[in-house]
Amino acid sequence: MTRRHALTDTQVREVFAAHQSGVRGAGYQSLARRFGVGVSTIRDILTCRSAYATGRCAPSARATAQGAAHA
Repeated sequence: MTRRHALTDTQVREVFAAHQSGVRGAGYQSLARRFGVGVSTIRDILTCRSAYATGRCAPSARATAQGAAHA
């Protein structure tokens, strides 16, 4: 298995801007293909579980995102 690409800060901001839950072509799989990373990387960014999202996710936003992921 080959290592996927790391994302830049700009690309991480683009992931947040492009993601639209429930909209075809704007979900985890589409974003993963678009940015050349795994679906789990996109999920971790958007649910504030990733080091990529540390500047983006305040503790209150992290709790909200994780609660939405488990709903």
